[in-house]
Amino acid sequence: TDSQTLHEGVDLVERKMWKELAALGVTRIDATGVPFDPNVHEAVTTQPAAFPEQDHTVGQVLQAGYRLGETLLRPARVIVLTWQGA
Repeated sequence: TDSQTLHEGVDLVERKMWKELAALGVTRIDATGVPFDPNVHEAVTTQPAAFPEQDHTVGQVLQAGYRLGETLLRPARVIVLTWQGA
């Protein structure tokens, strides 16, 4: 088998696995631009925000988090934007 066929096979398995997990109620926490929430996010570091409206928002997700229904399985590891004031 060539590498393209192998890649397609792995991709198919991944999609099927996510479909089954979604059916069980597992959701992914990986949105950027949302307000930082310590209940679902783990702040790894901060970066300066370009605008005051971005203060204390998620600038980048480094590692996605997961939730099963309302139960947090793993918090999302994120970079938080902070307004420095200009």
